[in-house]
Order: sequence, then structure tokens, then C-alpha cells
Amino acid sequence: MPEEAPTQACYGLDIGAVSLVAARDDGELLRNECSDTSTKSIVSFSGKQRHLGEAAANSLSTNGRNTATAVGRLALMPHARLAASPQAAHWQFTHSARDGGGFEMEAQYNGESRRFSGVQLLGAVLAKVRATSGAGESPSVALVLPPCVEASASQEDKDAALGFARAAMLDAAAIGGWKAVALPTAMEAAAVALSRKYPEAAAEGREGGAPGRHVMLLDMGAG
Repeated sequence: MPEEAPTQACYGLDIGAVSLVAARDDGELLRNECSDTSTKSIVSFSGKQRHLGEAAANSLSTNGRNTATAVGRLALMPHARLAASPQAAHWQFTHSARDGGGFEMEAQYNGESRRFSGVQLLGAVLAKVRATSGAGESPSVALVLPPCVEASASQEDKDAALGFARAAMLDAAAIGGWKAVALPTAMEAAAVALSRKYPEAAAEGREGGAPGRHVMLLDMGAG
């Protein structure tokens, strides 16, 4: 009989407001070049160089006009919503809306003024995470979608925000060299992680009449 091909590992990426965390499907967190388990979501341009993650952290105070932080938010939310947020008052770079409503910034790079979309910025950070974590070429990944709209928003606005974020996430993953296989929300990802960490009793036990368990997840946000 022919040997079965080895199962390819699937990775999980949680894109937060200030950093990204990557893990293998066995639960092990991936480390970056600084041996940290999270990578800062910062991109900075200086001369002919592009700095990503930890390498760009110091640029915020010295090169703010060419440095973007929280690139996950910049990619996954429309420019209009970002520009109206309190964080926009602290941006030192020039920004505007792209066709379709997405975000883009202007930066001096390689001797000229260039424009970069939020999706391109996030894709660059995702590529760095893939390279430094040793995930290989075109690895499968489940990308956790962070909340992109207020909890009090209408269902129509929530659906529109989720659709915008999903499309942007897929494009950013492709730029970063990842093969997206799932786009769970934060709560869905938490449910899967908890079910793997605390599995129920064996299936044959449930067949004998053992009741199932219900788990309620509470999101205690920062706000």
C-alpha cells in the first residue's frame, strides 16, 4: 500500500490591536526572532529600508510620519471608521481612503513618496511572522477575526463590517504567503481552543446516555 502523505500542520493567527500571536494546531506558540510569542503589528519605512514588527517599534517616536501601528485595524476596517476613531488624532502620517473604502497611508520609501494600503501593511507583517516562525512555504492558517464594529451596532452594520474584514484578511494572508483555510471570530476560536484543551468524555460514554456539556463564553473586553 502506498504510504500516506504526512498531514500538514495548520496554524492559528490571532491579530490583536497591538500585536499578533501565532500557534500550531498542537497549541505551541510560535516565537519570533526575539524569542517572543507575539509580534508587534508595526510597519515603518526609512530610506530604502522597511522595518517590521519589533524592528519598527523604536521608529514610532523618531519616524512617526512613516510608521504605521495597529496595522490589523488599518487593514480590516474602512478608512471612514478609522479616521473617526480617537486613535486617528495621534497619527503623524498622511492617510486617505482607497477605492472601496479601505485605508491607505503615504510614506517616504526608497527616495520617493509611496502609498500603501492597510492590507499591504498587514500582509508584510504576516510574511514576517511566517518567515521567523519557521512555518514554511504557503502553510495553512486559521486567521482569527477581531471585533471590527461596536457591539451596539445594528446587525446590518455588523454583517457589513464582517464581510469587509473577511475580504481584507484573505488578501493580506495571500500577500503574506499563508493559505487561509478558516476565518473564525474571536469567540469561535476561543470555543475551539477550549474544546481541544478540555475535551469531553469519550464518545462511547455519551452513547450510553451521558449528558453533553454546555459551555458559555464571556468576552470581558477592555472597554
